[in-house]
Amino acid sequence: MSSKRTWSCVTALDDRLFVMGGSDENGTKKCSETYERPDFYKFLVLAEKLQKCVGNATRANKEDDEGVKMLWKRLAALPWNIVVHVVRFMKRPTWSPWESIPDMTTHRSGACAAALDGKVIVMRGHDGYVAFSLCGMYDTVQRQWFAISNMTTERCGACAVTLDGKVIVMGGTTEGPSSSSCEEYDTVQRQWFAISNMTTERVGACSAMLDGKVIVMRGTTHGVCDGG
Repeated sequence: MSSKRTWSCVTALDDRLFVMGGSDENGTKKCSETYERPDFYKFLVLAEKLQKCVGNATRANKEDDEGVKMLWKRLAALPWNIVVHVVRFMKRPTWSPWESIPDMTTHRSGACAAALDGKVIVMRGHDGYVAFSLCGMYDTVQRQWFAISNMTTERCGACAVTLDGKVIVMGGTTEGPSSSSCEEYDTVQRQWFAISNMTTERVGACSAMLDGKVIVMRGTTHGVCDGG
């Protein structure tokens, strides 16, 4: 990644990882990055050969001209998204699978994130001083962040999943004991609603989906989001 950070939040969407916010020695961050699937690395060899042949072809070498034609045919047979990365590599040999995207509108650390309807949603967190309930949504098509409804409670260190077209956020803390409260975001009404609490208070937990069920693991019952 382009910078060292802790307490970032991450989610996956369309074979890409999205990493947002976090903290370093200078405080909380609002920068965001995406990570492309590493499958494309094996095609960088093709890009290097093509780049070399194109360079040699400028010297009017017939053999190299044929090499360029052959490589272009191989390139044309690849899926379009792979072609994009091969061409990108040719233009920038130091290509990295990490790419910066527009900053969030708010500095956040200890937030949680989820993907829903082709968009990335970042929830809660803190700015280095206090926890908040602010939520933001990143539109991957427009490449822009938008504010959505705030959650009903301020928390940081919560965890989140997507289930049946809704985002569920669980646990977290402010400056005191951790919480067992859970909230659900309804995309139709565009509002957050409280749902049944977990059986245990948790902060810094992790969550996942399995067979249509939400599983929350580990965490601590007492703690704060160490933000920077």
